[in-house]
Amino acid sequence: MGPDRAATSSVWLTDHNARSVTSPPPRPSLSRARLVSTAVTLLDEAGLDKFSMRQLAGRLSVTAMSLYWYVDNKDDLLELALDEVLGTVHVPGAEEGATGVRTCEHSPASGGTCGSVTRGRCT
Repeated sequence: MGPDRAATSSVWLTDHNARSVTSPPPRPSLSRARLVSTAVTLLDEAGLDKFSMRQLAGRLSVTAMSLYWYVDNKDDLLELALDEVLGTVHVPGAEEGATGVRTCEHSPASGGTCGSVTRGRCT
C-alpha cells in the first residue's frame, strides 16, 4: 500500500458520520412471550416434524443459541407452546368455578378406596 493511500484509508482519519453505510433497522427485542408466539405460528405452518430451533431463530432474526436464554431446551418450548394454545380453547358451559367434575363417592375423603375424579360415574 502506497503512502498516500495509507493516510486516506485509516479508520482514524475516516469521518464515521460521513460514511454511506447505514445501520440495519432496530429489531424488536426478544422475549419469552415473543418466542412462544412465533413458535406456535411456525408449528401451525410447518407442523411438529419440521419445526426446529434454527428455523425459529431465523424467523426471529437471532442466532439459535440466543433462544436458550429463554428456554432450557426444545421440549420446554413445545410445552410452553402447547400451554399457549390450550389457553385459547373455549370450553362450552364452563363458567368460572363450575367444572362439572366431582370426586367419586368411593374417594379416600369419604372413606372409600377409589379416589378417582369422574364426570358422573366411578371407573
